[in-house]
Amino acid sequence: MLSIKSPAEMASELSSRLKQKRLEYNWTREELARRSGVAVASIRRFETQSEISLNRFLQLCYTLHALD
Repeated sequence: MLSIKSPAEMASELSSRLKQKRLEYNWTREELARRSGVAVASIRRFETQSEISLNRFLQLCYTLHALD
């Protein structure tokens, strides 16, 4: 049986996975912000509400070596 996730479910999964990647590096949100150029508020909003622009999301993925 094929299971298709809703956009909200997929956004939540992506934010959880990116947060986990940040924690694997043992980085605070502030450290990720410094390294990526994405504001701490944007990172916080993404991690808690799964909301972020595509450009900022890709920048975070690039910084965390998670573009795959």
